[in-house]
Formats: sequence, C-alpha cells, structure tokens
Amino acid sequence: MGLFDSTECHRALKRIAAGDSGALEIIYERMGKQIYVFALSLLENESEAEDVMQETFLRIMNSAGTYSGVQRNARAWILSIARNLSVDRIRRRKFVSEEEKTGVRSDVTYKIDDRDEVDRLMDILNAEEKQIVILRAVHRFRYSEIGKITGETEDNARMKYVRAIEKMRKQAKRGKQNER
Repeated sequence: MGLFDSTECHRALKRIAAGDSGALEIIYERMGKQIYVFALSLLENESEAEDVMQETFLRIMNSAGTYSGVQRNARAWILSIARNLSVDRIRRRKFVSEEEKTGVRSDVTYKIDDRDEVDRLMDILNAEEKQIVILRAVHRFRYSEIGKITGETEDNARMKYVRAIEKMRKQAKRGKQNER
C-alpha cells in the first residue's frame, strides 16, 4: 500500500458519515499504525497509546459527519483527534501527580460515604469557592482554564481551590470528632 493521501482519506470520512462502516476499515488499515506511533510518541506508554488509537477510531466513527474538509486535510483532522485524546491523558496524569504532590485530592468525597455529607460540606463554601471546586473536581478543568472562566489568574484559581478543599476537609474532620 502506498501513501494514504488526504483526498482518499477525505472520501473515506464522507463514506463513514454516510453510514458506510467499511470505510472505517480503510482508514484503520492505512492509518492505524501511524495513529498508534503518534500517540506512543506523546504518551510513552504502549497500553495508553493503544487505548488512544481505539478511542480515535470511535471518535472518527461518531464524528465523521462533523468533518467538513474545508479547514484542513483529512489525515490532519484524524491525527488532531489522536493528539487531543493523548493530551487529555497527559493532563489527567499531571492532575493525579499534582494531587499526590500537594496532598490535596480533587475528589472531595475521598472519605465521605454519604451524599448528604458532601452536600453539607459544599454548603459551607461561598459561591466562588463552589464554582472553583466544581470546575476542578467534577469537570477536571486545569487551573488556567478555571482562571479564564472566573477572571482569576491561574495561581489565584489554584490557591482558592486548595483553600476551599482544606475548608471542607477541616469541616469534615470536625464533624467526625463531634460524632464521637
């Protein structure tokens, strides 16, 4: 097989959008290894690269109808899907690593079994703190993104998040002590 040019790829995407799942096999045969190697170069983990490759093909199948071909070539569109999925995984890694380093967990329910208790702890936060905790812990936004949404700097968003989580942690600890 020769080089899979963007025109052939464009046609395959249009066929997928029209419901022809056989066209996905063509893209898989012609670009599967390239997607895997590309993801592997970013993730440096074979298992994650395989996952990204599979997720990329799922996205292609589900999003082929959104590809217009006007802005960029088809092969680049597919590789951008793989790139975005890889970057998301890297962000999740950094997020977990940051939690381990700072000792601050994003999941405020880390020792709380009762949904009512979580709601009670969220109620002690002011509106701004709630928004930041929800953006970070639930929606997994980066601090820079939270800053843009809230009009804060990245550092202020991080600081407010850490303080809100600490506030909740102290309240939870007080609640546990009062139960004794």
